[in-house]
Amino acid sequence: MQTGKGKERVSCDLCGHAEYNFITKQTDLIHKTTDEIFEVVKCRKCGLIFTNPRPNKESIGRYYSDKYTFHKDKSLTKKVINHALNRLVNNSFIRSISPLFPGKINRILIQLLKPNIPDPVLVYLNQDITSQKEISFLDIGCGSGSNANFWGTASSLLSLCKTIKVIGIEISDDARNVLSSNNIKSYKTIDEISSLNKFDIIRLNWSLEHVHSPSKYFEFINSNLSKDGIAIICVPNNDGLIYKINKSCLELPIHLFHYDIRSLTKFAEKYQLTISEYKTFSYPAMYAFAEDISLIPQKYNFSKMSLNKAFEFMQTHMILDDIGFGNDLMVILRKKGKN
Repeated sequence: MQTGKGKERVSCDLCGHAEYNFITKQTDLIHKTTDEIFEVVKCRKCGLIFTNPRPNKESIGRYYSDKYTFHKDKSLTKKVINHALNRLVNNSFIRSISPLFPGKINRILIQLLKPNIPDPVLVYLNQDITSQKEISFLDIGCGSGSNANFWGTASSLLSLCKTIKVIGIEISDDARNVLSSNNIKSYKTIDEISSLNKFDIIRLNWSLEHVHSPSKYFEFINSNLSKDGIAIICVPNNDGLIYKINKSCLELPIHLFHYDIRSLTKFAEKYQLTISEYKTFSYPAMYAFAEDISLIPQKYNFSKMSLNKAFEFMQTHMILDDIGFGNDLMVILRKKGKN
């Protein structure tokens, strides 16, 4: 149902139910593309949480900032600087003296502080099975192909195209132009991929929350995943601690769905897929930023942490991550009957 000004009100994408309960509301506090208020609701039948009403397909583009990170290709200089800063962040001596650093330096370093989680793409590629055939990889929402979000450059399309067959799906024309300049084949939507085209790895790194119909993507995975392949989905975890502190810690309106392990499990089961592995994880910079924009109380002083304090906080948070309260969620899907 169209509601005017490029918005639409929708039924639940998972079960089709049209009744829901109000959860929260928020405007675009992160990218600041609008001051419109968007509501988040929960389906009364299956529990799926989604933005409703939401921008329709024709209007969603205007809510993406021109500086949206993953649509851009970083310069060589920025890549070198980023690599150097990552080494500093992971140096125990640098962490130990970080209370002596100016606040701005600590904030820059904390932005790069993340838990050490094995990259599921590289783990799969290191299995014996992959040495016996040509591996095909589809990255949905790949941006410019220069990095793999949380996992950096090692499993980016630019890196992997040297050893395996890669294809990207990316709605941004600018990002696809960058991919083309690097001789990487890409398409605007999954509709351009034939059901006959099978992939050993399908990845959606923080892209499933942006799509208008997740069901369409789970159906695509069921149709296009090879029999021994894996699909990797990473999304914000609506069960995460930061969302329990404040339900409005959301990236609206460009995040259209707000998942937890229960909703992802229901989507998988609906399309004859199984979750073979899942993990939640967190990083301190998210708390500092939420405090900056007044989504969580300033009494916690996350924005004033030193790198060392942030590292200690991240280590403590791993207990919550292990029991499912991390702020991001990764699941690995396989076809039913495959381990």
